[in-house]
Amino acid sequence: MKAVFVLAVAGLLAPASVVAVEEENQEICHPPQSTTIVYTALSRGLWYCISDYENGFAYWIPADSLNGDSFIAIDLTKNLKYAKMKGQQCSYTVMGVDEQEKFAQCVPDRARHYGEINGRPIYKADYPNSSWFQAYTREEGTPYYHRYIIYTEEAGKLVDVGFALKTVMGIIDPSVLQLDLSACVEY
Repeated sequence: MKAVFVLAVAGLLAPASVVAVEEENQEICHPPQSTTIVYTALSRGLWYCISDYENGFAYWIPADSLNGDSFIAIDLTKNLKYAKMKGQQCSYTVMGVDEQEKFAQCVPDRARHYGEINGRPIYKADYPNSSWFQAYTREEGTPYYHRYIIYTEEAGKLVDVGFALKTVMGIIDPSVLQLDLSACVEY
């Protein structure tokens, strides 16, 4: 319930009806392609998050760095996470199961239906050194869902909370995805 408390304190859910339930998972999958503008509460950042499951990639690009100076690119096929921050060399690392499942197109079997906020499902997944909560909202007229709240802990400490400000189906500006990953070195 710690995640729900943090979200309620943030004032973004008031008035909200939070119901904790434990029931069988329903199929929650993201659209093949989407673009989301996310605000991260602790790091106070605005990000463009592009999910391109058709091509096996997810991208997180800071709103102030659309020229490619900073990004996180996730190769969902090779399970590699690339990161480049302004003025630094691009590096990559193999993702653990927790990250692979957090960014998968569909909620993993490991995740448990934790409850609901105003009728929207919340899922929680626990791993040896981390856990995450994600709340989802349905894309009207489709079988797809979007994350609208992401809460992540590592080693028992809150890493960040992300709130989706706007989500659209498709990739708004494919030109921002022209990232050169060939220069990235293993971290």
